[in-house]
Amino acid sequence: PDRSRDDITEEVKDLTWGEFKPLLADAVVNHLEPIQKKYEEVRADEEYLLGVLRDGAHSANDIASRTLRSAKVAMGFTLLD
Repeated sequence: PDRSRDDITEEVKDLTWGEFKPLLADAVVNHLEPIQKKYEEVRADEEYLLGVLRDGAHSANDIASRTLRSAKVAMGFTLLD
């Protein structure tokens, strides 16, 4: 984030694949590190994770129920209230 695309392109433009590959690997690892750290934190807190999954399941069920009701009304299987 602190370097522009042009700066990076200028730095690596004359590198061979063998020289470039380790730089690319380091950049990818550095980019993914905060994501992996957050993932590990979430996975470590089982109560939080189960709560998120439970809330998501309730929300999905509510949306699915409304969608199914709308589909039944549209097909004439159910009358509107």
